[in-house]
Amino acid sequence: MRFAITFAGLAIAAVAPAEAQLSEADMARAPFEECGRIADDGQRLACFDRALRETNADRERRLAEQREAEERLKRQQFGFEGSPAQEAQRRVTPPQERPVEIERVEVQVASADVDRLGRWTIAMSDGSVWRQTETVPTFQAPRKGQTVSVRKGMLGSYLLRVGSQPFTRVERVK
Repeated sequence: MRFAITFAGLAIAAVAPAEAQLSEADMARAPFEECGRIADDGQRLACFDRALRETNADRERRLAEQREAEERLKRQQFGFEGSPAQEAQRRVTPPQERPVEIERVEVQVASADVDRLGRWTIAMSDGSVWRQTETVPTFQAPRKGQTVSVRKGMLGSYLLRVGSQPFTRVERVK
């Protein structure tokens, strides 16, 4: 008996996503079907025009949301890109088809610690952690809440600027 109930529950769970997709398609088609039932040609055409505008607006809104989600993901991954496989893929992709790349980010410092070699590890408010790869004796540590800039350098390196100090080389560790 338990097996039958579990099996029935799994079957319902497997069918539910398909029904949700179907209902979404039905919802998109519903205004057009309603317009098709209108007998007057002018009113029917006006109804179809209105339904098409609403459908296009929904599509544009979804595309904008998708672009925003991609932008957030790129910001989160900034500093981790540049693997040999990704670089090879970028080279074979035509320039007009390449996505827009983020060249720099500005984030607030959450904390900063120095190691025994005098290199700083800086945690940012967005959760990323950057480590200085060179020792710079004149480097002044960032303060909590201070905005710093990280930008791409040459040959896959990254440069961090605190205030008006010169850039220092960093790598993303988290």
